[in-house]
Amino acid sequence: IPSLIQTAKWSPDAKKVVLTQGVIGVKQKSENPGSAILIYALESGKLTQLTDYKDGCLPVEWSPTSQQIAAICYNALSYLSEGVSQSPTVRIFDVENPGQPYEHIAFSPCYDPSWSPDGKQIALVFDKGTNQAGLFIISSDGNGIREVKLGDLGNPAVLRDPTWSPDGTQIVYV
Repeated sequence: IPSLIQTAKWSPDAKKVVLTQGVIGVKQKSENPGSAILIYALESGKLTQLTDYKDGCLPVEWSPTSQQIAAICYNALSYLSEGVSQSPTVRIFDVENPGQPYEHIAFSPCYDPSWSPDGKQIALVFDKGTNQAGLFIISSDGNGIREVKLGDLGNPAVLRDPTWSPDGTQIVYV
């Protein structure tokens, strides 16, 4: 497939690079409208494909341990279909265990994942519908999801970009 690298991000341990690869050409684009996520291991030179070109996935953030990647994904075929509304999905991929399924967490409709400094938790924004969103925290293995109470804000219509404090005790968001 003729392709084009669209994004590249270093892992925190500087041993891997995550790449987003789209396709080039009208015919190829109609058959593979999304983008694939690839992991390039610098030491071995191995290139591993995590997603296929049917998904529109963009890697958002490496875990602090360099073992997982959080991505925002849309089904590209549905997303490009006229009149079809597709909510984003936060997908977590395990890049260290190639014998296992790469994706082990998928939450939808969610966006803006943010890893805690120790890599044990992920904050994300959940679209509750009717112009409302909530801030949720999950463990990095996908268990224990809980909503963070936002005080006087209640359920704000716009909530984005949660970021953990360096000590992991607080989250700031827009």
